[in-house]
Amino acid sequence: MQIQRNFKHLTMTDRHTLEKLLRAGESISRIAQILEKHISTIYRELKKGKYEHIKDNYFNIVKEQRYAAELAQKKYELNLKNKGKKLKIIGDVKQINYINTMLSAGLYSPQSVLYLIQKNEIKFDVKINSVNTLYSYIKKGIFPDITMDFSLVKKKKHRKRKIKIVKKCPSGISIEKRPIDIDNREIFGHWEMDSVIGSKRSEKVILTFLERKTRKVILELAKNHSAIEVVRALNRIEKRYKSGFFSIFKSMTSDNGTEFSDTKGLQKALYRKGDRTVIYTCHPYCSFERGSNENVHKFIRRFFPKGESFKNLSRNKLKEIEKYINNYPRHLFKGKCAEEIFKIELEILHNTS
Repeated sequence: MQIQRNFKHLTMTDRHTLEKLLRAGESISRIAQILEKHISTIYRELKKGKYEHIKDNYFNIVKEQRYAAELAQKKYELNLKNKGKKLKIIGDVKQINYINTMLSAGLYSPQSVLYLIQKNEIKFDVKINSVNTLYSYIKKGIFPDITMDFSLVKKKKHRKRKIKIVKKCPSGISIEKRPIDIDNREIFGHWEMDSVIGSKRSEKVILTFLERKTRKVILELAKNHSAIEVVRALNRIEKRYKSGFFSIFKSMTSDNGTEFSDTKGLQKALYRKGDRTVIYTCHPYCSFERGSNENVHKFIRRFFPKGESFKNLSRNKLKEIEKYINNYPRHLFKGKCAEEIFKIELEILHNTS
């Protein structure tokens, strides 16, 4: 007796069975027989629940096509709910896969993904006009690996800063004496510096240098958390920029940690007599006075969660992370990245010198 094959929608149980059979390596025709569905129904179902699964190890990305029963069910229920007003994005599988891949890698926020689509002129069937629209798609479960609980998807909540009053005065030149135009980020060439430690203070340390106006970042690898290592890192940067260093690095602001305690060593120039920059020191327990550099830490923690060792971190890998941060689309710059804005400022310096 021939099995009657029908074209009716699959149930949630059918979808879970389909997902298990696919992972077991069964053919499409065999799955159609088991589920007693027409083979064309199975193919349509696969399109409905298809997504690109990504495994990310730093920048080594492995992709594979998978079927998710939960995704297919969500799309089915969403179609029933909307009926005549079906979301256009559901038919744009290519864009769903792209956004899902970018967000699930944990390196880009929804806003930055939209900027990348615009900047790289990637063409999709459906245009997402605003980040709020993208958030609504995430809430509706359009992207299989992404929910509103995903770290880079959560909308920021602005909290009031609690300022801890400390009587002890900071060492070096106090941030209170820093000119107001530096505070307002109006002038190019003023930097923040900080350190990111791994699992142990005796291990390698990442030193971060951030230009306040452009958000350009320089990452340096130090052998340990000592003051001499910070001076050596700044020496390397001066050697890299040579005579241009003095107009690009006019001042630096740090906290009052022991690694930044050698103010004279940090200020002393290699290629001319006297100082190469001015060092300002923040108040104790006031990390918000270096807010931009604190944000750099968040970028770094996407690759190295807090407490993870930097023992096997190489300079080349650190420079890859630096490049990623500097080329990250910024809402502040309407989708442009820090590297672009930094180059504009360098061009202005060149033309006025």
